Amino acid sequence: MDRWDLDRMPWMVARRDADGRMRLLPPHPEAARYRWLSKPSARRTPLYLARRTLKCSFQWSYFATWLLSNTKVVLRTDFSPYDPVEGLRLRPGYESLLGGWQPPPGQNIGQIKIFHEKDLPPAFEAALDFTAFGLDQFKERADRDGVSLVILSSHTMGSRGDPAFDRMNALAAVRGIPVIDQTDYIERQGFTVKEAHWKHDRHWNAAGHQWAAEALLEYLKRNPEVCAQRPGSPIVPDLTGR
Repeated sequence: MDRWDLDRMPWMVARRDADGRMRLLPPHPEAARYRWLSKPSARRTPLYLARRTLKCSFQWSYFATWLLSNTKVVLRTDFSPYDPVEGLRLRPGYESLLGGWQPPPGQNIGQIKIFHEKDLPPAFEAALDFTAFGLDQFKERADRDGVSLVILSSHTMGSRGDPAFDRMNALAAVRGIPVIDQTDYIERQGFTVKEAHWKHDRHWNAAGHQWAAEALLEYLKRNPEVCAQRPGSPIVPDLTGR
């Protein structure tokens, strides 16, 4: 997000108008021309280019990742053209979006730890309105197409009792959208969420993908009405085992 012009996004986004109502904006046709809007002087210096090369190596090279994981060498690879918080302040019209909020030491606006705090900064509370708007859009389209809508909550969201999960679950509940708790499923199988993702990466590994599929299948078998054929809906497979 921080590498795109927020007024010229390459995908559909929501925008709040002056009257407080939200609306969808289509992808901007010239979004690619406005990428990497931030600190132009920092983009082409030899030091920046060297850092970007190093970062790409650890992102795309298995050997480089293995080397970093199995040595005592500590290298800072989180090189970015600018800090996202600073980047927002540099954008005309977005300077006051965060209301003076600063991320805790060692975190930035994109790191997931912030969302698990009980009390969110005002800017993040406002972002929940956009989450609610997004769920409304999904629900509207599901009802229109005659299909059921469910949410598979990844282990990164935690489980019941975690503020991040509870916020999402509350938004889904008032809209009648069921939530499948992957963390709960994993723990009921006698495993831990650490076994669902890579050692140095929170994305699913093979086990995480397997447990996600099993959690979804378990829910569908317990709630066969979710898969019932509705007028105008596409043909769906029979997952009841009959």
